[in-house]
Amino acid sequence: MSASSYCSSCRPASIGKKVVMALSGLVLAGFVLGHMTGNLLMFKGPEAINAYAAWLHDNPGLLWGARIVLILSTIAHIWTGILLTLENRAAREGGPAVDATRRASLSSRTMPYSGVVILAFLVFHLLHFTFRQLALGGVDFGDNVYKMVIAGFTQPAVAVFLHR
Repeated sequence: MSASSYCSSCRPASIGKKVVMALSGLVLAGFVLGHMTGNLLMFKGPEAINAYAAWLHDNPGLLWGARIVLILSTIAHIWTGILLTLENRAAREGGPAVDATRRASLSSRTMPYSGVVILAFLVFHLLHFTFRQLALGGVDFGDNVYKMVIAGFTQPAVAVFLHR
């Protein structure tokens, strides 16, 4: 039995998609770590986080470059995830689908759902902090990121969603 007939999901095209999936995932994870590092400035007080936000907005080339890379990485990650899922389902038709499902971890089986939760959070986060379309507490905070974060976490539904 040849390698290609033994592992239909291991074709070169499939491997390329997995590489795209991994690299785009690394870009997204790297962004989350960098973003978290910036957000930790909240613990240094309003001046620190507001100065960080001002610095980001004073460097539009850096900000938009990062946004474009993130948008492209997100699209690549979602698209290749869909393609790989469809390929895997097609390869299992008539095959040992039950055994493959038994071997799959809970996290791998629920990954599409966690992706939807992350996407919902991303939309909320952008509407709140970037586009400022969600004035939590009915107050417009202007450029005061510190007060926006505090207002967000004083809303029970937001705090529970962000805490998970």
